[in-house]
Amino acid sequence: MTRPNSVLFFGFGKMGQALAAGLLRGGQPPTSLHILTRASNRAAIAAMGLAPVEEPPAHADLIISAVKPGVFHGVWAERFGGRPLENRPLLLSAMARVSLSELTATGAAPARVMTTLACAFGQGVGVWDTSEERPWLASVLAAWGAHRRAASERDFADATVLSSLYGLTPELVYALETALNHNGASRSMQELVVPVLLAALADLERRRAHEPGLHPLSITDAVSSPGGTTAAMRQTLYEAGFYATLARAVEAASARAR
Repeated sequence: MTRPNSVLFFGFGKMGQALAAGLLRGGQPPTSLHILTRASNRAAIAAMGLAPVEEPPAHADLIISAVKPGVFHGVWAERFGGRPLENRPLLLSAMARVSLSELTATGAAPARVMTTLACAFGQGVGVWDTSEERPWLASVLAAWGAHRRAASERDFADATVLSSLYGLTPELVYALETALNHNGASRSMQELVVPVLLAALADLERRRAHEPGLHPLSITDAVSSPGGTTAAMRQTLYEAGFYATLARAVEAASARAR
């Protein structure tokens, strides 16, 4: 399998560390990874068996940028000083709010990837967008899990919303467990939250496969009665602005991705 000969990490926070872990797990040699980051991340670098660099290498096939979007332009200018990049490396951005046109201005071949931190476990699901190809790009993406190419800027932004939902799911589970705990439920009952959700989603998937166009609310209607517990929970969520809050959250994530 073709792999990039040299990979430069520009920033090494949580996302950078997860992406590096995926590459290592996928067989990328540790000696081919060069980490350019601030001193506070040195412990994480050492823990992964990698070594930091003080200056960017003269040549890199792939540059992965995972710095905060707001500081990208300033830090890039400081580190690269406007000098030309040899061999037009692929600049793969894991940053929200940095467009392909902004990446192009660096002189590198621009690409964006939106993945989840689950890529550290080989189960990431994300989307990528670039106008240029590299023979090793498929192997890099495969190391992070399942990815598909975005059809448009809007498609990329929408995919990041789903990525955000994936990342937020553990917190939603925690919120449900906490609500049960406050209501006096035992720990064994709280631990059933995930199995119940998985069973419900699997049932929804099966039903939709057999009945294309089936509306999810019709299933809720079928299993609940007007005076039952599901109806009580449903009514309370509606009165609290459940749908409106979700809509605002989706809008916020989508705006951040553009």
